[in-house]
Amino acid sequence: MKHIIRMAVIAFAVMLAQSYTAMAQNPYYAPRTLVLSNDTKDEIAYCYAYFDMTTNIWTSVGWTKIMAYSKSAITIGNTTTPTVFVHAHNSQGNIWGGDNYFSTSEDAFRIPYADKEGLGNKKRFRPIILNDVGETYYSLHY
Repeated sequence: MKHIIRMAVIAFAVMLAQSYTAMAQNPYYAPRTLVLSNDTKDEIAYCYAYFDMTTNIWTSVGWTKIMAYSKSAITIGNTTTPTVFVHAHNSQGNIWGGDNYFSTSEDAFRIPYADKEGLGNKKRFRPIILNDVGETYYSLHY
């Protein structure tokens, strides 16, 4: 009986070690959601940029609007790094951005190689680090 229990414990330990090894070898992250909260009295338009690990390129995506005092959720796939970059502005010209530049367009768009020169208009983006799993909430305010 002790031999059977010992073999079961060893088998469980081997399965656990293989599971951790598989997780360590998986270069992708769990799917996550970025929830942007518009905490202003104005409608805000936003776009975002992410690094696609399957193609190894930066891609920017936009535009989406958030009504005053509302939220908007972006589903972030499992092939992106934990950092997503966001640019937002309102009709009064207030800009919510940072020191990172990516290409955008005036209309709805998806721009691959958004970090390269000569593709659309460059706008300032702010980094947001996503939680490991689930939702990350971020407030847009001026």
